[in-house]
Formats: sequence, C-alpha cells, structure tokens
Amino acid sequence: MDIGIFQLLPRPASRSDREVIAQGLREADFAEQHGFDSVWVTEHHLSDFGLIGAPSVYATAVAARTRRIRIGYGVAVVPLHHPLRLAEEIAWLQELSGGRVLVGVGPGFSPFEFGAFGVPLEERHARLEEGLAILKLALSGEEFSYDGKFWQIPPVTLRPRMSSLPPLLRTSSADRSLRNETDCYLLRRIVIAPTDEQAFDAFRATGTDDEKALCGSPATVIRQLRELDSLGYQRLIGWFHFGDLPYDVVMRSMELMAVEVMPELRDPRLVVGS
Repeated sequence: MDIGIFQLLPRPASRSDREVIAQGLREADFAEQHGFDSVWVTEHHLSDFGLIGAPSVYATAVAARTRRIRIGYGVAVVPLHHPLRLAEEIAWLQELSGGRVLVGVGPGFSPFEFGAFGVPLEERHARLEEGLAILKLALSGEEFSYDGKFWQIPPVTLRPRMSSLPPLLRTSSADRSLRNETDCYLLRRIVIAPTDEQAFDAFRATGTDDEKALCGSPATVIRQLRELDSLGYQRLIGWFHFGDLPYDVVMRSMELMAVEVMPELRDPRLVVGS
C-alpha cells in the first residue's frame, strides 16, 4: 500500500507561525527518512485553519530537503490562481524536485478565502474547468493560446519545459463518486497509539467527528487498512496532524505507522488475498 502524509499546518493559539512551519518541515523530513511515499500540501489562505497560503513555495522547501518522497498539491485551488502562473509554478517544482510532483486540483469551498481574493464563490466550478483546460495545455510544453470566459491567453509556451509531466488528479468529497473507483488516493485522519484506549482518547480530545478515521493500536490500524486493501484501495493519504493534536501525539502516530504498520502492509506474504 502506498502511504503518504497530508499537511494542513493548523496553528493553535499556543504556537507561533514559525513554530508550526518548522514542525511541518520536520514531519516531511520524518516521512522522507521512514519510508512514506508522499507529502501532500494543502492550500488555505489568511487564517490559522491552515497556514499554507503559498503551496508552491512550501512544496519547493520540502523538495529541497528531500530526495525520494513524492510531493503532491493536495489540492491546488485553481479558481484562486491565474492558471498560467500556476502552471509555471508546477513546472518549476517538477524540475527542481527531479520529477516528483503530483498535482491535485479542486474548486475550493471557503467563502472567506474567495471573498478575500475577489472571486465569486458561485464561479468556482466553472473556473476550475476552464483553469484545468489551460493547465493541461500549458503543461504539455507546446505553444498554445486560449480565449475563455475568465482568462484570455495569447500564443505562449511554458518554461521551463519539463522532462516529465506530473499527473493531474481531481479531488472529490462525495462517496458516490468513488463507489466504483479504487484507482485514487483516499484521505483519512489517523491516530495510532500503543493501545486502542490511548488512541481513542487522543482522537476524542480533538472534538472531531469522523467515522472514517483510522484510530487505534498498530494492530487495529493494520486491520482497518487491510479492509481498505481488500476493497481494492492501494493509495492512502494519512492526515496525522489535525485539530489541536499535540505534536508528540502526531509524531507518535507517524512513528508507529512507519515502524509497526507499514512493514506489515508491504510484506507480500501478509497482503489480503495472497
């Protein structure tokens, strides 16, 4: 099973922006060093809910610190970007990282964020479709032009021209859209502790209501992940740092995932159906 980490970088009142950013980078370092497959950088603006308002900048910092792990936009909120500028940022990150980029895109949802950028929220789906069409043309490396409702682009060619194209992935929050689709990345909150009781207590303390979360001892989480594997899901994004989970709880979950859970899932003798 392919397992990555999700980075929102929420800021609790007790910590500074600098401390939260440093913690996020340490999580990325840990993921690189302990066999995780990817780091997914989410995009939010102008609040403590999530600090990564410039995802390409943060992703480039992760790329500079790592050599192996893949780096995903999870997701780029296309309606809040000029798609040609976003394409340039993606191309630069792809080249600087040695071709390790995954591009998740989505429409966004926050009225506050859209209002701050002067973009009507009701246009988000139409802007996503038009922006995604421009992204695909730009990332092809060929000269193109575009005359749309929101953006008009004269004949241009993206630079740098990438040596390999990153995959483009679309987000979905609706279960029905994934019912017959297993070739995707599943996002799940995760809390792992030495015992089920410790994990449940830590999860409950966040006040989060999420029946799909993976929570428990390593043995319990292995069982939960094997159930996903038996349904055909092979790619997981672990949301380890959510709510106001203390840093030591976040890192304990990541360490137990790396040391006790992932080796079991990656041993072919223990894969469901083998």
